[in-house]
Amino acid sequence: MAVGPGCRPQAPETSGQSYVSSADGTAAAEQGQPFEYSQVELSDPQLRVDDQGVCWFEVKYRFVKGQPVASYVLNLRFPGTSNACIKEIAGWQLQSTGLIKDGFTLSEPQIDQFEMVLSEAEVPMNGYTPISNVLTGSYPSDS
Repeated sequence: MAVGPGCRPQAPETSGQSYVSSADGTAAAEQGQPFEYSQVELSDPQLRVDDQGVCWFEVKYRFVKGQPVASYVLNLRFPGTSNACIKEIAGWQLQSTGLIKDGFTLSEPQIDQFEMVLSEAEVPMNGYTPISNVLTGSYPSDS
């Protein structure tokens, strides 16, 4: 079977088992184990806006409870504006610690404050639950 970049083979069907991706990207069956939400600590957020109005961001993360096995979204908002970014992340893309980074085009050029939070879902269509601290800060940075 050929798998293109960014694609993963589908986990085999099971009877009474759920498949969970482990940190190394392999599938592991868990029988009778209920889903438990992780707990993640976000730190050291960095933001910059380039001349084309693209906001580049990065934030360090650390799983303090559980491990990356589900679906995640990093929500970045700028209160008082319509600017927002929702970065979708699959569990196999994360490790127990690391850096999340990306960029998006701002719809409004003026930003002053930001908020970041990481959320997790066993099944994305059932919704996400916040699992991290809410990082807040100002832009440009006060430091």
